[in-house]
Amino acid sequence: MNMRCVLPSGGGKTAQRRYQQRRLRRKAFFGQKGQSMKTFSRFTLIGLVLVLFSGSALAVGIRGSFRCGQWIEALEKRNNSGADFATRVVMEMWLLGYLSGMSYESNKEFWGEQNINWLDNQSVFLWMDNYCRAKPLENVADAAAILFAERTRGK
Repeated sequence: MNMRCVLPSGGGKTAQRRYQQRRLRRKAFFGQKGQSMKTFSRFTLIGLVLVLFSGSALAVGIRGSFRCGQWIEALEKRNNSGADFATRVVMEMWLLGYLSGMSYESNKEFWGEQNINWLDNQSVFLWMDNYCRAKPLENVADAAAILFAERTRGK
């Protein structure tokens, strides 16, 4: 089946030249007849592979996080009044909110049920204190993710 393009009347040689140029560009991009579907399939496959594997390379930025060294420094200054105490409280509240957010997003119970495997705030802070003393250069968000994974394993 031979298909011809009908040019608008009065197009003249300029319109024919543009049509021929477009046709040559398409032929160069897609190849000869019968190869256009093959080329389209290749591009689709490449795009699909890129989309599927690009998600695994993406990192999520965490706002408000801080280093374990800062956590320990705030712990040591916690007994002071004023800004030092407020800094520690803000860090603790950030941690509780982060863990609760992870629990909500993953639909896994982190805190446990009342009177059954219940985890209180002070236990979380103690775990973080011990972890941060051992690894002061680590990020508190990463440490929280480790605690979350330990606590929700198998749930």
